[in-house]
Amino acid sequence: MNPSLLGEEPVPEVTQFSLLAFLSALVGYLHSDTPQYSDFKLTIHRIVVHAETAFLQQACGYLSPSEYQPTMAGRIFKGNHGITGKALMEKKTWRTRRYASQALLEQDLVLDITDSGDFHAIEDLPRSWLAVPLLNIKNEVVLIVFGESKHFNFFADDGRVVAIQNMVTAFGNMNARMETSLMERVKNFSVERTPFTYENADAYRRIHEDFGNSAASLMEAGFFNVECAPA
Repeated sequence: MNPSLLGEEPVPEVTQFSLLAFLSALVGYLHSDTPQYSDFKLTIHRIVVHAETAFLQQACGYLSPSEYQPTMAGRIFKGNHGITGKALMEKKTWRTRRYASQALLEQDLVLDITDSGDFHAIEDLPRSWLAVPLLNIKNEVVLIVFGESKHFNFFADDGRVVAIQNMVTAFGNMNARMETSLMERVKNFSVERTPFTYENADAYRRIHEDFGNSAASLMEAGFFNVECAPA
């Protein structure tokens, strides 16, 4: 069992649907950019703060070119969990660095697994990860787009990561406009963000790198919780 997985809490269906609609566009872009590879999947985590502690909640299921895994939605992880925890702490995009060969990547991955006390077997792990944080106008992380792929160097392409960052920013700005839109029933019912603390992230330190920049947006909300109000 993943020691960073703490449990599950329900996520509003409208929240999930809005995130999945955006993810489907990201999946479509990545698949058209690399049609020969379909072994990647994406999801989005939202930040939940309770008793001055930050947690990562998977706000929708995993989406790939060929599969949707809805049962993953709602899972709650420690705020310092993996590369997503690193993106939360540093408010920057993190990814797996570029390697000259898969053998060199796997050599470092074995060392990172050992150092972190991870429970995964190397054959079960992806070969490329990505975490892009979406920031609001107050410089708070609201969402983190997370991706993983079995294909070596999949997220090591700079242009691909920048394109994803730009799409995440556009999604945040669209939600900022929704905050003042004429849609009276569909709203982001946010809560006030309180200060929080967290431990150092347990991301693999050899294979991952700070790509820099985040997806800054004009959103004011600190918590992504889209619902449909009663008529």
